Amino acid sequence: MLTETALGIEPDDNRVWEALTELANPELVFSALTAGYGPNVAEMAARAIRDTIDRATVSIGTAATITPTSELFGRWNTERQWTEWEQALLATAGRALAKGLLVDQICKLIDRTDDVCLAEARRLSTDGDRTAVSRVVAATYIQSAAQPNGRALAASYIVRAIEIARMMRRSAPDERPRGLAGRLIADAGARSWGRFYLALLLIDSNDSLDQALFATLLRRAWDAGGYHLQLEALSVAEFFGGSNEPHRHEILQVARELETKNWVLQGSLLEVLARFGEVTNPTTAEELRAHIRTVILHVDDMEHCRTASGIVASQFEDAALIGPYAAAIDGLTSREKAQLFAMAAAGADPALSVHLGWTLDQLTELVPTNDPTIDNAAKFVFADYFSNGPIEDAVVVNDAATPCLVAIRGWAKFEAALPPEAADPTPQQRSWYRVAGLLLGYVRNDALVEAEQTWHTLLLDPQQTIVTLAFLDAASMSIRIPTLRHLVENYPEQLRELFEWGINNPTEVPVDRLRHLAGADHFIIRMLGIVGDESTAARLHALTDDPDAGRIAVDAIRQIHRRFEQ
Repeated sequence: MLTETALGIEPDDNRVWEALTELANPELVFSALTAGYGPNVAEMAARAIRDTIDRATVSIGTAATITPTSELFGRWNTERQWTEWEQALLATAGRALAKGLLVDQICKLIDRTDDVCLAEARRLSTDGDRTAVSRVVAATYIQSAAQPNGRALAASYIVRAIEIARMMRRSAPDERPRGLAGRLIADAGARSWGRFYLALLLIDSNDSLDQALFATLLRRAWDAGGYHLQLEALSVAEFFGGSNEPHRHEILQVARELETKNWVLQGSLLEVLARFGEVTNPTTAEELRAHIRTVILHVDDMEHCRTASGIVASQFEDAALIGPYAAAIDGLTSREKAQLFAMAAAGADPALSVHLGWTLDQLTELVPTNDPTIDNAAKFVFADYFSNGPIEDAVVVNDAATPCLVAIRGWAKFEAALPPEAADPTPQQRSWYRVAGLLLGYVRNDALVEAEQTWHTLLLDPQQTIVTLAFLDAASMSIRIPTLRHLVENYPEQLRELFEWGINNPTEVPVDRLRHLAGADHFIIRMLGIVGDESTAARLHALTDDPDAGRIAVDAIRQIHRRFEQ
C-alpha cells in the first residue's frame, strides 16, 4: 500500500515508470495500464506490453522443444528467457485480457503459439508419444506451465495471470465485459487450444451471450483434444449443469455425445451428466452401510483395506453418481468409523490419495477406542506414516506431508517414545523420522526425544534436511497438526545454522527436488528472515542485487531488523 501511495503521489511520470520497471510487479503495472498513475504512465504501460507481445509473437518458435516430465506433462525448452520485467508485462496482459483489453493482439500471439504447439505435437507423435497433444497443452496452458526461470512460452504467463484473476473474482466484483468468450473463439481454428482454453477460463455463466455460446465451445474444445483442455471444458459444463439457464438442454445434448478412453475424463463426464440429472444411483445409505460393515470385519486383509480406502474417498464424489457414501459413513458407530478409517489409511496409496490427511485426522479424533483390535490397527498406520515420511512425487505435492504430520499427532495419543524407524531407511526417511521426532516433542511434553543429538544428525545432511523442512512448510495449514512454526519456536539457532549453510553453498541446494513445491523457490531466504540475526542480514545483503532473489532478500533483511528492534 505504501508503494502504491508513493507512486500515486509522485508527480514525475518518468520516475513512476522507472520505479515500475524496477519493481516488476504485475499488480502495479496493471494499475498503471488502467490509468491509476495518470494517462502518460498508462500509455507507457500499454506500449511496453504491446511491444513485449509483438516480440513474443515473432520469436515464439525459436529453438522451442518439449521435454516430457511425466505422463501427460512436459516442459518447454527455449532459447528465449523472459526477464522478471517481461514476465510482469505478460502477466499484466493476462489481467488486461480478463477486462476485455488487448484481445486481438493476444489472440495473434495465441494463434502463433498453437502453430508451434501443433508442430511440436507432430514431432512428439512421430517419436512415438501417444499423448503428444495432451503434453503440449499441459506444457503451454495449465497454470504451472509458467516456469519461474523465465523459460516458458509467453502465452503461459498470460494464462497464469488469468487463472489468478479468476481466483480473485471469487471474492471481488466481476467486471468482465459481455461476450468476451465469444470474441476469443469467433475466428478460432479446429486446433485453437489456446483460444478455447482462454474462453473456458473467461466464460461468464451469468452472461446470456456466453450461456448461448457454451454448447458450441464445449464441442469445439473437446474435438480439439488435449487432456487438460477437455478437463477444463467438463469443469465448466458441470457448473452449467447445476444452473437453470435457458440453454441447458443444448449443453446436455453435446455432453451426451462426448466420448473418451481416458478413465479420469470418463469419470468427470459422468459427473457432468449426473449434474444434469442424467445419472442416478439407486443404492441406499442402508445398503452401503451394510456393505461397509462387511468390509471392516477383515481388518488384516489388504484387499479389504483397499476397498475401505475407496469407500472413504467415495463420500467426496457425487452421491447421485455413485451412491450416498457420506450418509452411510455418518450412520456408523464411532468404533465402526475408527475401524473403517484405520483400514482405509492402511490401504491408501500415499502418492495418489488426496484424502489421506483427512482420513488420518478423523482416525486421530476417534482413538483410542479401548478396543485392542482397532487401536493396534490405528497405531500401525500412525507408525507407518510417522516413520516413512512424505512421498515427494505425490499427486498433490504441497499436501504430501500432511498425512505424516497428522500421524505424529495420532501416534502421540498412544506413546511418548518414537515408533520403530523404517527398516534400511532412505536418506529421505531418515531425515523425516528425526524431524518427526522433534515435532513429537511439541505434541507431547513427555516425549522421549534427544533433541541435541537429533539436530547433530540432521545438520550432517543439510541438503536433505532442507528438502524435508520445505515439505513441512508446504503442508496443509491446520491448528491441529504440528508445523514448521513449532520448530522455529523451539530451535531457531539450529535452523539459522542450516539455512545459512544454504546461502553459503547455493550450488549444493537440491533445487530440482524443490521445484514442484509452491513457494519453495526462495524458501531458504524466507526462512532466514524468520530465524536470522543481524549477521545473517549482513550476509543477505550480497543477494539484494540478484534479479531473481533480490526482492525476497530485502524482505528478509527488513524482517530481521524489525524483530531485533522490538
